[in-house]
Amino acid sequence: HLGFLVVMYTMYEASQALWANWLYPRLVANGTYLWLFALVMVLEYYSMVFLRSKAAIGFTPRMLMGCLLCYHLYIYSFPAGFFRPVLMLLCSVCAHICIYSCFRLEKAALLSGEVSFEQPRGAFFRLPYPVWQGDLPPLWS
Repeated sequence: HLGFLVVMYTMYEASQALWANWLYPRLVANGTYLWLFALVMVLEYYSMVFLRSKAAIGFTPRMLMGCLLCYHLYIYSFPAGFFRPVLMLLCSVCAHICIYSCFRLEKAALLSGEVSFEQPRGAFFRLPYPVWQGDLPPLWS
């Protein structure tokens, strides 16, 4: 599995450079897209670890995606805009959304019993095929 991890990380780095060349214009300050990729990676890890209730799973990713869309609309709308200050504003708004979902939505779900030690997620998806419960998830999941 270590070789698989190295291959996946190499693919991630290559796709990061490719997306940066395709999506972001040369007018954007150098290194801004790296901050944006880092923010998206942190938000992805946040959603994997901290989003457990139905309310947070429904609310937080939509709000974060809306913020990211607004930032990209700003990038493409203003050729000589203030990219770094708006990126810092995006980071602070995303942090506010994450803190709100932890302290309001997740706390309410924990107190109501929707999320517990026995049931760690509030939303589940039924798989269309049988799976042994003690098995590790496949690599393609």
